[in-house]
Amino acid sequence: MISVTFTFSFIVPHLLALLNFTEASGILLIPIPVNSHVGSLNVIGWALAKRGHHVHMLLDVSFKAPPGWPNFGVTYHRYGGKSSEVMNIEKFNQDMTMNFMDHDPKMSYVLEQSQIVNSVLHRELLTDNDELIDKLKSLKLDIAVVDCLPMINYFYLIPHKLGIPWITYTDALDPSMVPTPWLPSFYTPILAGKSLNASVFVNRLYNVALMVWQMITSPFDMPISDKLLDEYRKFKDFRNLNELVRKSAMFFTTHNLAMDKIMPHTANVAHVGGLTIEIISSSSSSPSSSSSSPSTMSKYESFLSAEGSDGAVLVSFGSLVSSFPDRYTKLFLDVFSQFPKLRFIWKTNGTEPHSKLPPNVLISDWLPQNQLLSRKEVVLFITHGGNNGQFEALYHGVPMLTIPLFGDQPKNAQRIVEKHFGEMLDFRKLSVEEMTKKIRMIIEDPTYKSNITKASEIFRSQPQSASERAAYWTEHVIKYGCDHLQPPGKELFTFQYLLLDVILLISFVIFFVLYILYGVWRILVDCWKGRNSTLGRGEVDDDGGHSHCASCRGIYKKVE
Repeated sequence: MISVTFTFSFIVPHLLALLNFTEASGILLIPIPVNSHVGSLNVIGWALAKRGHHVHMLLDVSFKAPPGWPNFGVTYHRYGGKSSEVMNIEKFNQDMTMNFMDHDPKMSYVLEQSQIVNSVLHRELLTDNDELIDKLKSLKLDIAVVDCLPMINYFYLIPHKLGIPWITYTDALDPSMVPTPWLPSFYTPILAGKSLNASVFVNRLYNVALMVWQMITSPFDMPISDKLLDEYRKFKDFRNLNELVRKSAMFFTTHNLAMDKIMPHTANVAHVGGLTIEIISSSSSSPSSSSSSPSTMSKYESFLSAEGSDGAVLVSFGSLVSSFPDRYTKLFLDVFSQFPKLRFIWKTNGTEPHSKLPPNVLISDWLPQNQLLSRKEVVLFITHGGNNGQFEALYHGVPMLTIPLFGDQPKNAQRIVEKHFGEMLDFRKLSVEEMTKKIRMIIEDPTYKSNITKASEIFRSQPQSASERAAYWTEHVIKYGCDHLQPPGKELFTFQYLLLDVILLISFVIFFVLYILYGVWRILVDCWKGRNSTLGRGEVDDDGGHSHCASCRGIYKKVE
């Protein structure tokens, strides 16, 4: 009996492990090399690794993981070389962000700067990469998850060259790429920078104008040489990079009904907003992270639990803002000193003015942001409006004061105001008085807290977490393919999808009919005027009847 029990207990787990291994798939993640994007795709990778899959990630050599980076069970493969290191992508992004603090960034400037950095990155990844491609082929990959933003759509060439399907992960879903049901009446193009009230006629007109301009000029197209694209067309032909985007098996978009205005979507779109909230606990169901260890949190514990405190405020402007110009540092400290009973934890590594820190301010060059937001003492989150940070605050029910800089941040800030989860300020118009007023407003008005608490409950009540949803659909596509998920309008051009060709034809027919009717009306008017004039003069025709106008006489002669 003992031997039977032992045999059963020994063999069955190994058989299950073998079964799991035989069903394991190779999955490639290709993120944009910044912390927020790499972190989000790492969480997807962690969820897939938990299910027994072999998960790999492509990373630029210049990317450096932040302190306390969790172990996601993902294997990393580096690409790039000297030009990436010399350029220092992280510093380039930080310098660009600092510039946005002083100047309202025009879209043309954002596109220009994006072209500079991406021109380096795409050459590093796409040229002379035979060794990298051979290495990836040896991994026997089944699918790729490709990070995509406007101007950054060249990653698709890697899975295209490998001959594997791909899923798009994106913060900025372009409905014309999916395509998903949309109209300019309720969808504001990415170029607008923020959502517009669709009930206002001028806004809808503006949306249409932007959409038409975007269709004609394609401002987000990455300037990659035809010679390079031709090298990748050898494996399978395609018109342009946008065609590769449209060929995605599915689209993972960083939205959620608890946070966003949800547009109608087809079956090939899954919402995975809030991935990074899962990097928090030390439980076995979460990625293991040194950032949640007692030693890391100890310096914040005593500060948060200080006697006489009315709560704490977390201040972070994301990974791209490591420090602030002196005038902004002074402004922030002046604001913080207005609230002696609040504790401010501020992410910044500037050191010059900090010898005069108020006693209620703690600074750090890195924060365990998600862990701190989970603390009951935190009553407000001052943020730049990054997507991940907003979802973390939503999950923990913390109201926000958003001070956006560029990119999707103004639109993210706007949704916080519209949902009444908090307020927003213009970075370039900051003042001590206005910022103090907004902080006091959010803390003293309980509706902000109640609204975001309700939204947090809605988010938590959903049957799958964001990573589980992403893992489920990735496995689904690997197992069943994606043909049954594709909308019928996927192969249509945008002008066909929006029926612009049909509208043009109908407009032409209406114009032609109106033109004919107008001609007939002019003839009848001429006849009437001619008849009245001849009756007044008593003129008669040769046959003794009254004279007609020239048009009518021509008609009568044709009849005779």
